[in-house]
Amino acid sequence: MKLRLQVLFALIGLGSVWPAWAQHNGIVEGRVVDARSGEPLIGVHVVVEGTSMGTTTDLEGRFALPLPAGTYTLVFQYLGYQPYRVVNVRPEAGQRIALSVALLEASLQMGEVVVEAQAIRNTEAALLTMQRKAPAISDGMAAEQMRRAPDPTSADALRRITGVSVLGGRYLYVRGTPERYSVALLNGAPLAGTEPDRRSFAFDLIPAELLDNTVIQKAFTPDQPGDFAGGVVRLETVDFPTDLLVRLSSSGAWNAAATGRTFWTYPGSRFWGIDDGRRRLPKHFPENLAALPLSERHQVAQTLPNIWTPKPSRAPANFNLGFSIGDGARLLGRAFGFVAAASYRNGYTVEDLVRREYEASGDLRFDYRGQRHAFSTLWGGLLNVSLRLGNAHRLSWRNTYTRSAEDEVIRLYGVQYTDAGTEQHQTALRFTSRGLYTGQLDGAHFFASLGRLELGWSARYSRSNRNEPDYRRYLYARELGSDGPFAAVLGFQANLKNGGRFYSEMDETTRGFGLDLRKPIGDLRLSAGGGWEDRDRNFWARLIGAVINAPGNGFTDFRLLYLPPDSLFHPENFRRNGLALDEYRNGTNRYRAGSELIHGYVMFDWPLQLAPGHTLRMVGGLRLEDADLWVKTRDFSDQMDVLIQQQKLDLLPGLNLTYSPGEHTNLRLAWSRTVNRPELRELAPFTYFDFQTQTSVRGDAALRRASVHNWDLRWEYYPGIGELIALGLFYKHLRNPIEQVIVSGSALGSERTFANADRAVNSGFEFEVRLGLERLLGSWANPLRLQLNYAWIHSRVFVPGTETTIARENRPLQGQSPYILNTGLLYESGPLSLSLLYNRIGSRIVEVATAYEEDVIEVPRDIVDLSLTYQLTRFLGVRLSGRDLLAQPQRFMQGGKLARENSRATVWSLGFTGRW
Repeated sequence: MKLRLQVLFALIGLGSVWPAWAQHNGIVEGRVVDARSGEPLIGVHVVVEGTSMGTTTDLEGRFALPLPAGTYTLVFQYLGYQPYRVVNVRPEAGQRIALSVALLEASLQMGEVVVEAQAIRNTEAALLTMQRKAPAISDGMAAEQMRRAPDPTSADALRRITGVSVLGGRYLYVRGTPERYSVALLNGAPLAGTEPDRRSFAFDLIPAELLDNTVIQKAFTPDQPGDFAGGVVRLETVDFPTDLLVRLSSSGAWNAAATGRTFWTYPGSRFWGIDDGRRRLPKHFPENLAALPLSERHQVAQTLPNIWTPKPSRAPANFNLGFSIGDGARLLGRAFGFVAAASYRNGYTVEDLVRREYEASGDLRFDYRGQRHAFSTLWGGLLNVSLRLGNAHRLSWRNTYTRSAEDEVIRLYGVQYTDAGTEQHQTALRFTSRGLYTGQLDGAHFFASLGRLELGWSARYSRSNRNEPDYRRYLYARELGSDGPFAAVLGFQANLKNGGRFYSEMDETTRGFGLDLRKPIGDLRLSAGGGWEDRDRNFWARLIGAVINAPGNGFTDFRLLYLPPDSLFHPENFRRNGLALDEYRNGTNRYRAGSELIHGYVMFDWPLQLAPGHTLRMVGGLRLEDADLWVKTRDFSDQMDVLIQQQKLDLLPGLNLTYSPGEHTNLRLAWSRTVNRPELRELAPFTYFDFQTQTSVRGDAALRRASVHNWDLRWEYYPGIGELIALGLFYKHLRNPIEQVIVSGSALGSERTFANADRAVNSGFEFEVRLGLERLLGSWANPLRLQLNYAWIHSRVFVPGTETTIARENRPLQGQSPYILNTGLLYESGPLSLSLLYNRIGSRIVEVATAYEEDVIEVPRDIVDLSLTYQLTRFLGVRLSGRDLLAQPQRFMQGGKLARENSRATVWSLGFTGRW
C-alpha cells in the first residue's frame, strides 16, 4: 500500500511540473477521403493560404501540420478534385485540432468548396464517419467510448455494441449466433485460439486500455475471412501520435463484497499471473504413472506439493495502472513514429454460490451453497513502430502481448440426496493463466506512375498459451442425519472430484502472409489479393489422484480418511496400508492439430452517380478458400495412432449495395454466402472426458462445415457530428449447422457429441440512436447526449433424431438472447463529463436439455454503470466510476427452479489520469 500511495503522489506531482514541457505549437491534423466512396486520398496538398507552410496526406489520407497560435485558412488541392478551403482554423499552444475533409470529383460540381473550421475532438464522431463511408454494414466503438465506461476488458466493452452479448464473461455472441460463428482479428491479423475445446477467442484477454477503434463488420466482403456468420471482430490497438504524447493513469478500486474482508487463498504466486513452479508437476515426474511398481508410485507421490487447505487473509483494494508514450519524429531523414503502452490491473472477488441439480422427476439430486474467492489479474503491453518512406510508402511493425490469470478457491457445503443421502463439504483450488502474443510486419505502397496502384502486404505471427497447473479438488462427507465426523471420499481410481489433481496446457501458433492490390479505373476501384495461414496446436492433459489401496498393496487404514486434507495427503501417508497414487489415462488426453488456409479474392467498388446528390455504391466479388484441417492423436485405449483430416474448397460470393440520397443518409442491402468449419477437437471420432463439466464428449470425423446465406437491410441517418439513427433487418439460413447434442441412452445426458443439424434460421432487427438531446429538448440540454441500441433476435434449430442423438426442433440457438438492450446518458460541459450506462439481455439457454431434464436458462439482470471525470488542469484529471451499481445476482433456472446462483458486488474506483 505504501508503494501505491507513493505512485499516486508522484502522479499528482508530475501533473504540476509537466506543463513546463508543453510545446508552443498547436497541431492541425485530420484525414482526407473521397466524398462518395470514403476511400482515403493519398498525396493531397494541404497548404496554409498565403504562406509556404504545408504538407501532403499519407497512405491513410492522414495529415498533421504544426502551426503557431493564430488564425489560418487551409486549402486542400488534389488533381481531378475540386479545391476545398477551410477558414478560421485557430490552433492554440498544445492544442490538437482534428479535421475531417471529403473531396468531390471535379466532374460532379464546378467551383470551390469553402467551410468554417470546427475542431472535431470527438473520436466517436470520427468512427461514425468511417462507419458511414464503410463498404459494408458495421458497428463499432471508439477508444473514447471505452474510456468513458468502466470496462476493464474488450469483452466488457464489446457488449455495448448493437446486437452483441457476452457469455461467461469472455465469449462473444453476435446477433445471437454462438462464439464459433465469429472471427477475431487484431490489427488485421487472425488471433490464435485460447480454448482447447471451443472454436472461439476469449475476449477478456485483451485490456480495453490498449485498444483504439473496435469494429464488428456484420456483412461479408470478399477481402475479409469467410469463416463466419455473426461478424468479423476487428480490434485495433492505439496508434502513434504526430508529436510527443504521454499518458499515465492510476486508480484503486473497492469491491463491496471483498475489499477489507476475509479472503481465502493458498501458497503460490499470482500477482503477475505466472506460476512460480509450486503448482507445476515435478521435473522428472514419470510420463506413465501406471507403468511403475507400487513402491515407486509411493515415492513419486511424495514429490508432489502438499498444499490442500486454503488460509484466511484480508483482501486489499484492487489496483489499476496504465502508461503510454508515443511520438512522431525524424529518423535518418524519414518520418518515424512509435507508440509504447502498458497496463496492469488486478481484482479480488468474493461470490456467494448456490449449486443445485434435479432428477427427471423434479426432486433434488444435490443442493450446495458456498463461496468463491478469486484473484484475477490482466496486464499487457504493445510496441508499434512505423517508418514512412515519403508519403507513398510506409513500413509498420506491431507487437502486442497480454496475459490474464485467475486464482480461485471454491468451498461448497450441502447435501447429496442420491444413494441414501450424504452431507458433504467440497473444496477446489484452481489457477488458470493465458497469454497471447501477436506480431505483424506490414507495408503499404502507392504508385502514382502506375495509375494510382496501391500495394499492401503483411507477414504475421500469433501465439497463445493456456496453462492450468494442479487444479485440486477434494470431498468430505458423512451420512445424512449423522452427527459423526466427516471423512474424505476416495475411490480406487483417480477422480478429479475426490482427491484429484488436474494438469493441462495448450499452445497454439498462427502464421500467415497476405498481399492486396487496389487500383482505380475511373470511378471503378478494383481489388485483388490472396494469402496463406497456418495454425498449429499442441494440447496435453493429465488427471492424477490419491486413491485407496487395492488389496494387493495392503488395505488402506481408513482412520486416515478422518484427517484434515494437509495431514491426509502428507507424503508419509502414501505407503502400503496407506494411500496410493493413480492416473486416469487414455490416448485422447494428448493431441496435435492444425489447419492450413489458402485464400484469394477479387472485389470491385463502384460508386454510380444516379442524379445530383444521389449515389449508388456497389461493392462485391468472390473469395476462394481452400481449408485443410487435421488432428493427430491416439485412440482411447492408447493402442494406436489416429489421424483425421478434412479438406474443403469454398467459393464465397458477396454483394453490398448502398444507396445514398444525400450526404447524411444510407440505405444498405447485402447478400453473401459464408461458411463455418468444425473445430479441430470436434473432428476426433473418439470419446474424451471433459473434467470441467464431468461429461464425456465424442467427436465425429464426418462433420461437415456449415453453409450460411446472409441477408441484410439497413437504413442509416447521420443528422450531425457524432450522431446516428439506424434501423436494420437481418436473416440467416444455416445449412448443416454444427450443434452439440445429447447421446440417447447415456446416464442423465452425461455423454454428448457433435452433429450437423438439418438447418437453422436466425433473424431479427437492430435499432440504434446516438443524438444530442438539444434536438429534442432545446438548447438547455446541449451538454446531454443519448445513446440507445436494441436488438430483437429469433432463431430456430432443427436437429434430427438418430440412433444416438435426440431429435428436437424449433429450439433457439444455445446462448442466444431474444433481446439485447443498451442505453446511456452522457453529459459533457467544460471540465466535467458524466456517463450513466445500462445493459440488459433476455433469457438464454446456457445448457441444452437432455431427454430427461429441462434447459438451463440464464435469467435477465439489470446492469448499471456510472463514470464521472473531472479535468483538474489541462494535464491532470480525476475519475470516479462504479461498475454494476445494482449488483443483482446472476441466476440460472431449470424447469422453473433455481439451478445455480452467483452473487454480484458493486466495484467503486477512484483514480487520476495525466496527459502531456
